Amino acid sequence: RIVAAAAAAGAERFVLMGVSEDAENGLAGGIPGYFEGKADALNAAVDAFGEQTIVVCPHAVYEGDDAAKVAKALSSPVARFLVDANRFVGNLGYRGEDLVTKLSLTPAAAV
Repeated sequence: RIVAAAAAAGAERFVLMGVSEDAENGLAGGIPGYFEGKADALNAAVDAFGEQTIVVCPHAVYEGDDAAKVAKALSSPVARFLVDANRFVGNLGYRGEDLVTKLSLTPAAAV
């Protein structure tokens, strides 16, 4: 409905706040309907605005001091070790990396 309202109002572009692929793959089972709704919104935006659809897909967004604290924690040697360990263990098995762990240890988009 928001996409239709924007198009009816004469908007020339549409910006959609999507979600990262890692978030969708890692958390899809825990949030029923959320990712399907995001996909429906994306399809509606592309149908209405075509190439003038802008999609931003961070996995997490933090503001101000919180962003700096999270970035510092995720760049620590411990966090880097955990990222490498998750990747290593994932490469040993048939399922790949644990996406929730990967998601938790990926720096967020700062705004």
